[in-house]
Amino acid sequence: MRRSAIAQKSRTCLLIFSPFILVAVSTASADNEQYVVEYRAFREALAAGNDEAAALHAQSAWQAAETELGSHLTTAILAYNYGRVIVFYDTGNSLAPLRRVSELQAAGTVDLSAAELQLYIDYAEFSTGGFKQRQAKKLRRSLEAFEEGRAASSPDAASIWLRLAASDIAAQQYRNALKSATRAEAAIASAIPDQPRELAEAILIAGIARLVPYPRTVDDVQTAHNEFDRARRLFSPQKDIDTFDPLLARILAWNGAATAALKSLGEEDYPDHADTDTRGSEPLPKMFEYQLDESIDCAKVEWLEKQAPRFPRTALRSGSIGAVFVGFRLGDDLAVRDARVLAEVPVAEFGESALSTLAQWRARELPAGGPACHENLVTRFTFAIAK
Repeated sequence: MRRSAIAQKSRTCLLIFSPFILVAVSTASADNEQYVVEYRAFREALAAGNDEAAALHAQSAWQAAETELGSHLTTAILAYNYGRVIVFYDTGNSLAPLRRVSELQAAGTVDLSAAELQLYIDYAEFSTGGFKQRQAKKLRRSLEAFEEGRAASSPDAASIWLRLAASDIAAQQYRNALKSATRAEAAIASAIPDQPRELAEAILIAGIARLVPYPRTVDDVQTAHNEFDRARRLFSPQKDIDTFDPLLARILAWNGAATAALKSLGEEDYPDHADTDTRGSEPLPKMFEYQLDESIDCAKVEWLEKQAPRFPRTALRSGSIGAVFVGFRLGDDLAVRDARVLAEVPVAEFGESALSTLAQWRARELPAGGPACHENLVTRFTFAIAK
């Protein structure tokens, strides 16, 4: 079961409540009850980082409490534990325990934070309901109510803001996406400042929300450009193309799209509609570990043949800008080998043209500096409509 680092971080929040729950269920007469046994196993699995076991024991503890205690304070708390521990990766199954807690809350059986409980329920309904805008609006209100008056956000709220921002972008709700991404960035910085990858994703979404909508202004595009640069700087140098972080690749591609947008707005001369930035020239930064190794001094690749890509007809007719970030290596015959698209934005229209063009490139010679200097090469193709 894979989840974001934010969701991983949020597991520790459950431990904050665990001592309270343990006091509630640990009595001499209850020590051998099934819900107590399962609850303790849940705590142990959670502390050990065994998510699957923690979820199974949390579910068993709740179900045993339903059988042994019925509508009881402990039943509500154990249901809440189970709902929270699975809400980000088994969202559909989290609704039953969370709604059960809501029922017991309404009956006065338990007194938990109403704003927090409603946030989890609204998130689960939003995620399982197809990310509809009506549900997104409700979730946004729950997030705002949850954070109102709080000195700091929580890891779970940060995660939900980020997921809401991603949903807003997918729905082309760019104003909402910018607001959600801004709130996500603030929540991540407050609750989990040691998660730079999630912070980079929030910044990326904010940049996209500024870049994509029409009509574009130079100020908006430049701001987006700056946001992409800020997100890029949060990443450590990459080892190689095979393990290149896909989020970083997207950020670099979107930065190229911002460059294309500026050129489309007449900020730079762009007569050929399509261009490329090769490694060793601006604006591509050094991004691999070997490039920062002082013992390796790579010469810039000199190209004997290097054509610009053809602008895809469908994109040209629609007036689309775009960018493709590509990784490749140089063969002993000085031809490009193993070229692959690492990221293509905003849609899959430009990658084929980029790869077709790259296949025709020839280097003048293998760059000095050793094998590292002709492996793990990258380039970025940008596509713009001349003004």
